[in-house]
Amino acid sequence: MLDRDLSGSVDAREFMILNHIIAESTDDILDTDRGACDLLLPADQAYNTTLMTHLFGYNKNHNLSFEEFKRFMHNVQTEALEVEFQEFSSGSSAITPVDFARIILRYTTVSTSEYDAFINRLEKAVPSNIAISFNEFQKFFMFLNCLDDFALAVKMYTIAGQPISLPEFKRAVKACIGNELSSDVLTVLFALFDRDEDNCLSYNEFIHIMRERHSGGLSSTSKHNQYTRMFRKCLKRELQSSVN
Repeated sequence: MLDRDLSGSVDAREFMILNHIIAESTDDILDTDRGACDLLLPADQAYNTTLMTHLFGYNKNHNLSFEEFKRFMHNVQTEALEVEFQEFSSGSSAITPVDFARIILRYTTVSTSEYDAFINRLEKAVPSNIAISFNEFQKFFMFLNCLDDFALAVKMYTIAGQPISLPEFKRAVKACIGNELSSDVLTVLFALFDRDEDNCLSYNEFIHIMRERHSGGLSSTSKHNQYTRMFRKCLKRELQSSVN
């Protein structure tokens, strides 16, 4: 989509076209008769951002390859996960199952009573000596990036009304990300989402909550997204007023 000249890389201008399209609100685009490709690029000073300099160099004459951008995104995601992990680990190399559960349930729409039920169920079912390392934590979020693939992999079970046991879950995860989640992570997940206490996953609830968690609070139903939209509107208004 970005590599319009099929060179195997994108230049600063091609990258800015996508940035500009994303920055435009959907309503603004729909209210015009122009297509996305007809949107005007911002002024040259918009190129002089830290991100653009990092990706394309000071003079914006470096072309960005897919592998470079993939590595950049991986590093950004890793650093973001490290920040969240350290928030709960308090300097330790691992977090508790309850902390892991709290991270999973963050940015979701579960009610306070549902949240308490999740935590209580976990505390009753999981041994106190379990700890989740950052490597295990990161693999879990790699799995969330492939959640749609996972849903497709277990679709036959859900169509047939069959419960998803631990072996089926492990096979589906490995098929999606090429690795298995650790036994400790699986223990926590099944304790959280085994609502019927039959050693099987409550699939629909699991997928729903995982989708919300993966969106990071930016889903259309999330209250966090409402705050984000309000912030963006205020920021856009202030920027426009400062220019004028």
